[in-house]
Amino acid sequence: MKARLVADGRMQDRTVYADFYSPTAKTRLIMTCLKLAAVKNWELMKVDVGGAFLWMDIDDEEEVYMFLDGTMSRMSTEWMPELEEYMIDDGRLVVRVDKAMYRLIQSAKLWY
Repeated sequence: MKARLVADGRMQDRTVYADFYSPTAKTRLIMTCLKLAAVKNWELMKVDVGGAFLWMDIDDEEEVYMFLDGTMSRMSTEWMPELEEYMIDDGRLVVRVDKAMYRLIQSAKLWY
């Protein structure tokens, strides 16, 4: 079984983060590199770092919390019964996020 947990960054306050954008390559730059590679007969390679965001730590000065939905909370407490004390009245768990996750505002910048 494989799954990906994604945070809902829409609830984060964007005014707290002065600079959270990660630079990306422009299409023109990519096309220029491809043309150079074709003309000079260079060998090209594409690299994808699986789970890249999950490698990056969130700063110790910053605390990010998220709610786990009812299903995920129930599964978590089945695997780790000691988490039941952290469950709130509506059956959700509140957890602290220590690593960058997909859809958090600062994740792309942390990876960069």
